[in-house]
Amino acid sequence: WTATDPQAAAEYALSANDSRAMLLSQVATRRAQKDLNATVAWMKQLPTEDQTRVLQDIKLQWSQADPQSAATYGLSLAAGSTQNNFLNQVANAWAATDPKAAVAWLAQVPEGDARFSALNGIAAGWAQTAPQEAANFVASLPPGKTQEAAARNVLFEWRRADPAAAATWLAKFPEGELRTDVMQRLVDDWAENDAAAAGKFLEELPAGTSREAALNAYIGRLAIQSPESAAPFVNQIADENQRFSAAQTLARTYQRSDPAGYSQWLTTLNLPEEKLKLLPK
Repeated sequence: WTATDPQAAAEYALSANDSRAMLLSQVATRRAQKDLNATVAWMKQLPTEDQTRVLQDIKLQWSQADPQSAATYGLSLAAGSTQNNFLNQVANAWAATDPKAAVAWLAQVPEGDARFSALNGIAAGWAQTAPQEAANFVASLPPGKTQEAAARNVLFEWRRADPAAAATWLAKFPEGELRTDVMQRLVDDWAENDAAAAGKFLEELPAGTSREAALNAYIGRLAIQSPESAAPFVNQIADENQRFSAAQTLARTYQRSDPAGYSQWLTTLNLPEEKLKLLPK
């Protein structure tokens, strides 16, 4: 029905009661596949509540097909979560194909939540295709929460594609929540796919809270699959309580997989005697 007579299908959906939302969604999705511009024009004539519903169904397609007009519409929406989420989606799709145009558009967006959401969308979308360029863009932003949020979006994409490059860039940020949190996640993922490379990076990472977090993540990731590889890193943890906790994490699996190696490792552990006694022998 939507394919043969979209206008009639839309009118029927609007006249429905209990099934109105479901029918509008079906009409919008199928109509947009055939004629996106006509669907957008129809949506703009709907009551505000229905516009919001239909927007959720066509926003991805609209963002990819015509991000400029989608962005213009997004700025006309009332301030709030609907506008923020939509602009984030539009900016993400736009930056994945034409990041310079997306950044130029961003300059027109006033400060506030909408701009914050759009900027994060640009960072994430750009990082999907050119993470180093996205990182350079984020590095040019003023230090603060906005830059940190954008950096998280870049690193989320970059850490999976090139963890070594992502980790090197992250290490340029000062110690703090961003560096500690993302470094922990990055090393955890990296150790699962290339433990040797992740371990080499950790050896060269300067001391600090982010290194402590990364060491714990590395040891935790390798505890079951390769405890002997993780064992040498335990003594590198500066905090004694965390060092003991890491040793406990490794102890059982290391003892079962290599009893002789485990016994030798125990003699090298930098822990007080009372804590060493608590580890399995």
